[in-house]
Amino acid sequence: MEEIDEGDHSDESRTANSRCILHGNARHETSERRLYLAKTFEERMSVLKEKGACWSCLKIGHRIRDCRRKKICGENGCTRTHQKTIHSEAAPINVSATASACSSSLRGTCLLQVQRIRTKKGWVNVMWDSGASLSFITNSQAKEENLQGNKVELSIVKVGGKVEKIVSQKYLLDLIDSQGKVVQFEVYGIDRITTDIESVNTGDVIHLFENIVPDEIRRPAGAVDVLIGYGYAGYHPEPEQRSGHLLLLKNRFGRCLGGTHTILQQTDTEYVLQNARVHHLSGVKVEDFFSIENLGVECTPRCGGCRCGKCPLGTKDYSLKEEKELQLIENSLAFDEIQDRWIAAYPWIKDPADLPNNRRAAWGMLTSTEKRLARNPSHAKVYQEQIQDMVDRGVARKLTREELQTYKGPIHYVAHHEVLRPDSKSTPVQIVFNSSAKFMGHTLNEYWAKGPDLLNSLLGILIRLRENEVAFMGDIKKMYHSVKTTPVEQHTHRFLWRDMNVCGEPDTYVSQGVPFGDKPSATIATVALRKTAQMGEELYPEAAKIVMENTYMDDIIDSVSDKRKALSITRDIERFISKGGFKIKGWILSSERVSKDGMLVPTEKNAATGKVLEVAWNPVEDKFCFKVKLNFSERKKKLRAEPDIKSHQLQENIPQVLTKRMILSQVNSIYDPLGLAGPFTVRAKIMMRQLWAREVKID
Repeated sequence: MEEIDEGDHSDESRTANSRCILHGNARHETSERRLYLAKTFEERMSVLKEKGACWSCLKIGHRIRDCRRKKICGENGCTRTHQKTIHSEAAPINVSATASACSSSLRGTCLLQVQRIRTKKGWVNVMWDSGASLSFITNSQAKEENLQGNKVELSIVKVGGKVEKIVSQKYLLDLIDSQGKVVQFEVYGIDRITTDIESVNTGDVIHLFENIVPDEIRRPAGAVDVLIGYGYAGYHPEPEQRSGHLLLLKNRFGRCLGGTHTILQQTDTEYVLQNARVHHLSGVKVEDFFSIENLGVECTPRCGGCRCGKCPLGTKDYSLKEEKELQLIENSLAFDEIQDRWIAAYPWIKDPADLPNNRRAAWGMLTSTEKRLARNPSHAKVYQEQIQDMVDRGVARKLTREELQTYKGPIHYVAHHEVLRPDSKSTPVQIVFNSSAKFMGHTLNEYWAKGPDLLNSLLGILIRLRENEVAFMGDIKKMYHSVKTTPVEQHTHRFLWRDMNVCGEPDTYVSQGVPFGDKPSATIATVALRKTAQMGEELYPEAAKIVMENTYMDDIIDSVSDKRKALSITRDIERFISKGGFKIKGWILSSERVSKDGMLVPTEKNAATGKVLEVAWNPVEDKFCFKVKLNFSERKKKLRAEPDIKSHQLQENIPQVLTKRMILSQVNSIYDPLGLAGPFTVRAKIMMRQLWAREVKID
């Protein structure tokens, strides 16, 4: 293997006459060097910026605007004056498409570049991937090759600039080329690279190419053991012959086929591809999708498919990353038999010791919140009552002076503020804890794994609600707060409060329950509820199944054949979920005794109301309803400036001029997941289409 020195050859004394910016006194051109050409577009730009080189001639000592050797790029008709090697094609942003294909497609089987290559211990299936910058080996193959690796932490910059760290092993892998020479590659260990390679009969295409024998292009089958990224571009197969879209490629390790041809067919399996989603993005590195460097690590079917038999019904498919996060959350949950509570340790992906002590920032946020609350005494009173309620329920606890002085673990404060809820008479103000606030570059929510989406299908639950004669719905009281946390989570969820006494020093509290605003909160609470259902499965199998399959967040919804069975099941659900620390606010049954407003009288204050997953439900008549609100006033802080228009006020309160934005807002305000109101809402949507056809401006 040719050794390439990537060390720093910079020298303060080198002159602008040096032709290569990578090797100070060399006389070759930068654009001719394999080291430079092997880099990605972003890496080349980074080198040019670091060296202060001209983007046209790639020389040091001047900028492109002063360059005397400027030439038109000319690549694909480009008229700019940059060097060809830093030309970049902009792709459409966020384009998505759906395609369907099968083995009987007119285009035949599409072949990726795969070769069977010898190692010191045997043979491996190698995939050449120009879309990856790093190279990988499966952990099982690394073990078989007896490779000794070094533990490394990979920082993966994902779409949106989000940085994720994973722990891996870095190995040096020796591959033997067709001449018997050893070529060394730097690879990283992962569990799986991609799905197995399907067997394809390549003998039928030999006549398409000249001077080829069958053994040279025989395609390997089975697992992909090694993936070589474009960091080793010089070793990637290059086109030698072509027949339509089928290429014969060659490198120092031999030949392989790539592309597609109608002659090619799979021989072992019938492969069906459905709903393949294709996304094109510009300005994003390929490695930014840790779905390739998730590494193309995607199982088929993904676990949510499902073959394991353990996945919750109606969920989205899980990626391998989500499966590992779910396993981490499940393993971090412990059941306290004395308290009948679940205790959750959070799925930390960063060391909590790195969190800064942000007490001063939290104090400043508290002062701002107090000033706003002081303008409305009723809001201040409700806010105070809610914090006191958290203390009374054991969700929050005031720290003693001794605890503040003796605790030596990580400390972080979570700011809280009020959110107005004008539609709620009981709680016009709600407390929100902000775990996404940034302090000195640190955000608490970025320290945890989120876990997969465990929600059951909303559409499926609503349909099952209509399936039988008697429907019922229950709401779990403070579901998140029912799960307790460990001391580390408590002290990284400190908050300040002083009972609106703005002259005193605030007291320090800790949150002892899972807060609503944390990234993994929904997964933790859902897993705890499902584990509780599993505990009660033996005594209450039917009730446990309903909790597993017909729960959407904190709502338990289903329908049965008669009222007696509904009452029996609801009692069973209350009995076994109480063993996990969960309680039901109250139940609503269809055709049950109701109050004057048409809703069942709840068993306690603020219990379940007449909404099923935000769809209005009349339990007396067992019908879904649609309450349409008309309000064309401007929004201020997300609230309408004026009250909703009543039916008798329509004539005088509808504006003389209706904008497209106003109409669109009203049409989209009708929540109809089942499409029951479609015959009515479609008329407004047709009108919107006509407005668009006339090119009426939005305002």
